Amino acid sequence: VEQKKCPACRRPVSDESKLVRNRPLEAMILRLTIRCPTAKRAKLAPAAAMTVEEIRTELRGLGLRGLQTAGTKADLVPRLVEERSKNAGCPFMGTVGELRASHLGKCDYEPVACPNEGCAASPLRKDVPAHAAECESAPVKCPNCEDSPLRRDVLAHKAKCDRVKVACTHCEIITERRALAAHQGSCPFAKIECPNAGCGEERTRAGMPVHRAECEHEEVACVLP
Repeated sequence: VEQKKCPACRRPVSDESKLVRNRPLEAMILRLTIRCPTAKRAKLAPAAAMTVEEIRTELRGLGLRGLQTAGTKADLVPRLVEERSKNAGCPFMGTVGELRASHLGKCDYEPVACPNEGCAASPLRKDVPAHAAECESAPVKCPNCEDSPLRRDVLAHKAKCDRVKVACTHCEIITERRALAAHQGSCPFAKIECPNAGCGEERTRAGMPVHRAECEHEEVACVLP
């Protein structure tokens, strides 16, 4: 069994009943000014003190390429300062009490679990809409039917969806996939084989009556008495 610890000093506590809240100390702590826990605290060299190549290297590390890393030092220093501010994490600074009361649980820079089942991503809260728009585990409403396949399965669903519009391979008719077989069973431009034994000729369904009228294998009634 894990031994309980004092929430303030983290020392092991054998008897919780002996713990006493230090309310004056709590009040002092709540008035302390701190930054959001998600803020990045990396110690970076002042941009003005860096060489041009050092600035370019850091800009590349921040994802900038090509012309974004070109220019003189006078051009690159403000660009680096701007990019650093974008990647510095949450800018919140306030008292511990304000942090607990109104910031924690709402911070835009806090990693949150993707709500889609099967997705292991933890985007920042501010990036959730952008992640949701491309999450492979997100259900996506099919524009043709009532199904909502996962985004990663959209192409596979579209390939078999009965409500997708498809073209008949024999004519220019566009119909739903579920009705295609019935249409092709009566399509006048579909090729069919002459039903007369020994013939084997193929004609369009519309042209078959003309063929049978002159087919040598067509059985006709004898007209002689």
